[in-house]
Amino acid sequence: MALSILIWPVSGSLDDPEFSYGKVVWKALVNVLGKIVTSPFRALGNLLGLGSDKLEALVFDTGSAKLAPPEQEKLKALSTALAKRPNLLLSIAPVIDEKRDARALQEQSVRNQVIAKTGVKLAPGEQAGPVDLGNSRIRLALSKLVREQLSHEKVAALRKQAKDYAKDKDEQEAQQYEYAQMLEALVSNTKVEAAWLPTLSQARAQAVQQYLQVEQGLPAERLKLLEPKQVSASGTEVSMPLELGVAKH
Repeated sequence: MALSILIWPVSGSLDDPEFSYGKVVWKALVNVLGKIVTSPFRALGNLLGLGSDKLEALVFDTGSAKLAPPEQEKLKALSTALAKRPNLLLSIAPVIDEKRDARALQEQSVRNQVIAKTGVKLAPGEQAGPVDLGNSRIRLALSKLVREQLSHEKVAALRKQAKDYAKDKDEQEAQQYEYAQMLEALVSNTKVEAAWLPTLSQARAQAVQQYLQVEQGLPAERLKLLEPKQVSASGTEVSMPLELGVAKH
């Protein structure tokens, strides 16, 4: 009969009168078990053939609560794993980056205003895409919004800035710069409404709940909603950390 031997990494001096082989082995065992308990996503990743870094957080674009296809795949994998581990529950927190999300929402607000100024009507919930500064209708809309929303002093400063820039530039480049400065001025001038950020953070949490419970059939009691959390975005991406815990019965 084969004899399997489990070798634990131990450390300590045999000359130490306090040395106890049993204590050292127990400490090593506790350390190994502790890593399993504190790295549940690694265990799930191994179960699903994925890296733990793929499961520990969801990523949203700044200013957006839309779940991109790669994030949906993460949630699909997690729901599969949770189905195999009925004693686990998933915790999420509504997240926000106050600075970068606010900036993205300001930009989106101006985009919507520009499109509306051109006479294009967006469907309910639809957002305008990037502003085409080379489009004549867009340029006209920007000019109107600048006159309506900015002070005379600010408008005059923008014109002077554009004139100075155009001295050694061709006409096309100079105009592109002028309208880009108009767009930036409108974004900077846009007030961040008090409800924008809380609404966005809750929308992100709701998007996760919707996908897991409606699309994947995860029972409501397997998903826990934590308190809202402020995070720091990485570039244009906001990360929503995920947590795994043991369900109380």
